[in-house]
Amino acid sequence: MYFLKKHLITFLVVFFILLVGDSIYSFFISTKEGMENNNKKDGEKVTGYKDYNTNNPENALILAQQNAGNIESLRQKIKDQEGIGLRLDNLEATVENQQTEINGLVEQQTQYAQDISASEPVDITGTTMDDELV
Repeated sequence: MYFLKKHLITFLVVFFILLVGDSIYSFFISTKEGMENNNKKDGEKVTGYKDYNTNNPENALILAQQNAGNIESLRQKIKDQEGIGLRLDNLEATVENQQTEINGLVEQQTQYAQDISASEPVDITGTTMDDELV
C-alpha cells in the first residue's frame, strides 16, 4: 500500500507541475488578435482592412479599389483561420483523455479510502441522552 501511495503522490506532484508549466508557457505565446498584420508603413502597423470614406460621391473608383483590397484582406484572414478546426479537434481529444485519467484517479482514491476504512462501524457512545453516564 505504501508503494501505491508514494507513486500516486509523485504522479500528482508531476501532474500539477506540468499544469502550472503549461499555463506559464501559454501566457508568453503571442496570439493573433483583430486585423493587425506584421506589415509596417511609416513605423506604424498597418491594418489589412481600411475604413471607407463615403463623404465624397466622386470617390466611386477609389471606393471600388478599396473594396477589392478589403475583400482580399478578409480572404487572407479566413485562410489564416482554417487551422483552427484541427486545433479544436486536438484540444477536444486531449480534454477527453484527461477526463478519463481524472476519473481513474478519483476511482483509485475512492478504492483506497474504502480499503483503509474499517469494515465494521465503530461503536460510539455518549452521543445521545439515552446513554448512561459512567
